Amino acid sequence: MVEPFERTLFSLKIAEISPIIQTAYGFHIVQVQEIEPAKTKTFDTVIADIKQKVVQREIEAFKAKLVKEHPAKVHAEVLRSLQ
Repeated sequence: MVEPFERTLFSLKIAEISPIIQTAYGFHIVQVQEIEPAKTKTFDTVIADIKQKVVQREIEAFKAKLVKEHPAKVHAEVLRSLQ
């Protein structure tokens, strides 16, 4: 979260509505509907989360490499024949 949004959000009480919050992403109004106490994740859950993020990054890097090595080519003649 960006700082102005986070600061405002965590200063609210349940059912309280924020003033207008301006961030780099636009203008926001938030309302707190409930507050959940902080929870500690298990080691296994953290490991699974990290593995998922690493795999996702590897997939994105692989896709970027494929796009760089094999750019899309438009064959104008084939395209015209389809029209």
